[in-house]
Amino acid sequence: MRNLQEKEKRHWFEKNPKKSIFLFVIFIFLVLVISAEIALRLSGEKAGISRPGKRLISTVKELEIIYPFYTDEEGIFKANKTYNWESGKFGKDVLISSDGFRSIEFYNYDIHMKKILFLGDSFTWGASAEPITNCFADLISKQGYLVFNTGIPGTDPGQYAYLAKKYVPLLKPDFVIAMLYMGNDMTFNPSQMIPNKNLYYITNDIWLYAFDENSNYLTFEESFYRHYYLDYSPNIFKNKLKYLFASTVISKKLWQFVKSLKGNMQNTSKRNMTNSVFNLLDQIKQVSAEYNARFMLLIIPAHPQLENIKINKQEISDTFRNLDPLIPENLSVRDYSILPDAHLNNSGHYKMSRFIVNEISKK
Repeated sequence: MRNLQEKEKRHWFEKNPKKSIFLFVIFIFLVLVISAEIALRLSGEKAGISRPGKRLISTVKELEIIYPFYTDEEGIFKANKTYNWESGKFGKDVLISSDGFRSIEFYNYDIHMKKILFLGDSFTWGASAEPITNCFADLISKQGYLVFNTGIPGTDPGQYAYLAKKYVPLLKPDFVIAMLYMGNDMTFNPSQMIPNKNLYYITNDIWLYAFDENSNYLTFEESFYRHYYLDYSPNIFKNKLKYLFASTVISKKLWQFVKSLKGNMQNTSKRNMTNSVFNLLDQIKQVSAEYNARFMLLIIPAHPQLENIKINKQEISDTFRNLDPLIPENLSVRDYSILPDAHLNNSGHYKMSRFIVNEISKK
């Protein structure tokens, strides 16, 4: 009887040693998490949905759509001639042709100069060149070549092939140079070309891709949700706990870390060229040959500090063996803009122009 009374007088923690240890561990864990959260907030970190390298965004209402580029009635993503290019947001000294490209007008000039048609994305557009006329395409035009530049930010080999079929017969160029950027042109599904359906919702903060993985066109709100909530936040946002991972700095950083690991696993240094993209490049080569133009595939290496998309020269040569790829080897980290920009700076554009002119002279 006495032992029973003593047992009843014992504290709950003494009666349940395993549960007590578990609760103690939980308590210590919570103290550490709360302390870390306080320390991060005091250091200037904020909770919420954010994209690496961009400002904090909490609602779609904070975004404003602008229209420097648009998709025309053929499905071509091009520059808007009526946009206020003088703002310098997409480069200083931008001049747009009537066809919607940062180029001279597209005519079959009766001239003795060698003609070059460039196909590419933001690198060929001249992103990060200061002023934009320091782009390699412009530098080459100053060396006695007639240059047609169809580079448009955000595009890929799908549009390159379409533009080659449209303009090679018209312009009769001597050289057709496809600029393939290793950072994002190696895709499984080239971007959609749907008439009057803009490829991106371009905002004051970021470009939102207007299609999902099944090529379905998204509204602006759907595109925002997909980008900020699915690409940079956990799928748990779909239920009642949707703000859990956005409510603390700790949980936000944890999710960003998980996303970065997933991205590194998906974007290993070895990337295989898909049949669809390879076929598009082959189409450019064929239409070039049909009109007696020399086709050149020029590889634009990714920023040296982007470890997850590095590809060695041998791998590129093996992948594109039928297209005889050209790879500039004189580019270093000093020839690129600071991350997350990652485009060529003036030094990089200058070196690229020298490399291309040298290769053309060999042909």
